[in-house]
Amino acid sequence: MLGKFGSYIRCEKVRHLTRKHPNDFVRIFKFPWYDVLLYLIFRSENCTQSELSKYYSDIGKTNLRISKQAAFKALKKVNPDVFSDLIHTFARFFYESDLVKTYKGYILLSEDGTANELRPSKKALNQFGFVTNQFIRNKDAAQKATSRSAAFYDITNGFIVNFTMNPYKKSEIPIAIEHLTNCHSLFDGRKTIYLADRYYGCIELFAILESYGFQYCIRGKSNFFKKYVSQMKSNDEWIEVKLDKTWLKRLKYDIAKERFQRNPTIQIRVVKKSYTYTDKKGNIHHTDLIYFTNLSEKEFSTNEIVSLYAKRWDIESSYKTLKTNYEWERFFSEDCDCEMCCIYAKVIYHNLIGIIRKELNDMLILEDKNKSNIYKYTTNIVQLSKLMSENNLCRWIRSCNGKAIEKLIDLAIILIHKIKIPIRPGRHNQRWGRIVTCSSPIRFRLDGRNWPRTSYSHGKLRTTQP
Repeated sequence: MLGKFGSYIRCEKVRHLTRKHPNDFVRIFKFPWYDVLLYLIFRSENCTQSELSKYYSDIGKTNLRISKQAAFKALKKVNPDVFSDLIHTFARFFYESDLVKTYKGYILLSEDGTANELRPSKKALNQFGFVTNQFIRNKDAAQKATSRSAAFYDITNGFIVNFTMNPYKKSEIPIAIEHLTNCHSLFDGRKTIYLADRYYGCIELFAILESYGFQYCIRGKSNFFKKYVSQMKSNDEWIEVKLDKTWLKRLKYDIAKERFQRNPTIQIRVVKKSYTYTDKKGNIHHTDLIYFTNLSEKEFSTNEIVSLYAKRWDIESSYKTLKTNYEWERFFSEDCDCEMCCIYAKVIYHNLIGIIRKELNDMLILEDKNKSNIYKYTTNIVQLSKLMSENNLCRWIRSCNGKAIEKLIDLAIILIHKIKIPIRPGRHNQRWGRIVTCSSPIRFRLDGRNWPRTSYSHGKLRTTQP
């Protein structure tokens, strides 16, 4: 499958999509379109000179090494839209293969958004917008452009099915519906469950998911269907929501309008769960969580619904990996299109490593069942990424060498116990309230770029939450 994807990158269709102008990438010389794309996908060094040297070394063409100026000239010719096609095609190749994994027979899909920060160029500010506050009122005062990015993520198989960058003021639900419209055909005939947090609770989204044959499990806000939820006699019941004429007039999407014109009611299963925790000061807190789903009680009990929703956290971990480990927002140019290409390219790299990681995790799960280990284990994605990079995954994808790719994955299987880490519940890296010696050398890159704020407390310098 990876060799097939490498072959697709070299095809004429991708060459055409890569061009901004008809005269771009006409000749195949030292840095053709497929090398430009692969360079963007696999770049990982600290500066452009090092990245170019590593790339040509990885593909075994050190005699073709080009200058940094020539690379910038070629990179500015790339149309960012080509990466949307590559992401979609990679997903299609994957679902046509026999590598698809499931959870209780279902593919788990999750939707979530994030913010990507770009340089405040004129195009970036016009295309994406910026965050306004009491100090930033207009474009001239903006220090960065901000994109409302969103990923449609396959939790069970570890890769992003669709990814888009949108204006900052665009809300999550329209983006989610666009992702569903573009990708639902990939899952025809497959059992799927859609997972999302409380910002995606919407009657239209529920109707569209059901029209595509998707099951769903979405966390709800406390005021969502408040009238119906208050009438529940237990913590797990089905409610029947009826849309009146005023509600029907507010519907925006044709699929939802047609569905509710036929039948203005919808059945939704509501699951309540009380969550209790103790903070560092010993105070006990209680939180009531609500989940909306159309899964039956026969397949998923109350506790299983809660456990199912918890699997959504994998998309948050993927964002953390992209921003911190893959340095998602480290750009080589202030050109808006180049910055978009860097962001999209890292999504493809994340997908390549992600499917290999899920395969290795399946092997670890089988071993855990046969052994009485204290902890469960998972593959360290940073070490796996380093292993794939040092052993020329880029070169074998570029040359479409299936046998070499098989040997590389066999090597990962041999070293699986060297690159695994235990899963220890309740452990995390303390970011806020941490004692530091000085504010500048320590960089918390969960947001991709910013340094932590610090303040003195009891004679000690501590990090503070932004």
